[in-house]
Amino acid sequence: MSAVKVLLAGDCLGGFNALFKKVAAVNSKNGPFDLLLCVGQFFEPGGGFRHSCVAVQLPSLPPAARQVAM
Repeated sequence: MSAVKVLLAGDCLGGFNALFKKVAAVNSKNGPFDLLLCVGQFFEPGGGFRHSCVAVQLPSLPPAARQVAM
C-alpha cells in the first residue's frame, strides 16, 4: 500500500477562488495529492455568508476503493 499524500490549508476566510488557485499551483508543483484538509476559519469573519458558485472538479473513488476506505 502506498503512502497517502495530504495537503493542509489554513484559514481561507471565504476566499475560495484564492484557495483553489493556490491548491492547483501547489498540486501541479508537488502533487498529485490524495486529500486536501482545510483547517481554521473556513468562512469570512462575522458570520456573513457570500453566496457564490465555484466550479471544482472532485475525483471520486471507484466502488471497490470506497468499500476499502470505509
